[in-house]
Amino acid sequence: RAPLISCLGNETGFWNIFSEMVFSNKFLINKEDHKSILEPMIPNKGGSADLSIKLNSKTVFFELMNPGSDRSLHLDNGAVFIKNKLNRIIKKKSSQLFNEKTFIEMEEGKRKDLFFIVVDTSFSTIDEHTVADSFFGSAAYQFYRNNETGETTEPQMIRNDDAIIKEKKIITGLIYFKRQLVNIDGKIKFILVGDIIQNPYAVNKMSAEDYMKLKKIIFKN
Repeated sequence: RAPLISCLGNETGFWNIFSEMVFSNKFLINKEDHKSILEPMIPNKGGSADLSIKLNSKTVFFELMNPGSDRSLHLDNGAVFIKNKLNRIIKKKSSQLFNEKTFIEMEEGKRKDLFFIVVDTSFSTIDEHTVADSFFGSAAYQFYRNNETGETTEPQMIRNDDAIIKEKKIITGLIYFKRQLVNIDGKIKFILVGDIIQNPYAVNKMSAEDYMKLKKIIFKN
C-alpha cells in the first residue's frame, strides 16, 4: 500500500494509481477468487508489478500505465504529428518485467506465468490503429510503377516489418481500455471498454479458454 499512497502526490502518479484501482477492482469484486495481489514481486527480480492473479493454475502479472493526453494537441491549433506512444510504453514496461532467468525458464517450459501490459487510453491518442502498428507493423501503401509506360498499380495497404512486440517475447499480450462512467439500474459505476491483443511472438501464450475468461472479467458490465 505504501508505494501506492506515495504516488498520489503528483498528477501523473495520481492518474496511474486511479487507473490501477479501477482495473484491479474488476478482479477484487469478482465472485470467483482469483487470489489477487496488489504490488506482487516480479519473478527473479527485485521490483514489483501492479497486480497478479491466478487464472486456471497460471500466475498472471499485469503492469499498467496511463499515458494521459498528448500535450502537443493542447498547444497547437494546426496539424500535429503524433508519435506512436504505445511503442515507448511497451519498451518501458517489458523492461520492467523482463528477467533473463525467468525468460529461460519460460522457454524451457518450466514457468507458465503470463505477463500483460495494460494501458488506460481514456485520454490518450492510442487506439486500435496504434495497437495494430505496434503488434503487426506500421501501415504503409505499396504500388508498382511500369518505367516504360509510366503506369502504376492501385496502391495496396501493407504492414512494414517493424512491429516492436516481436522483440518482447516475454510479453503475453496487451490489454487496452477506456473508462466510462455509466448508470446501470440506478447504480453509478465504471465500465471498461477495450480489448485484449495477444502477442503472436510470445513464449507463453494464452489458451482460448483463458482469453475468454479474462476478457469476460475485465469487460463484462
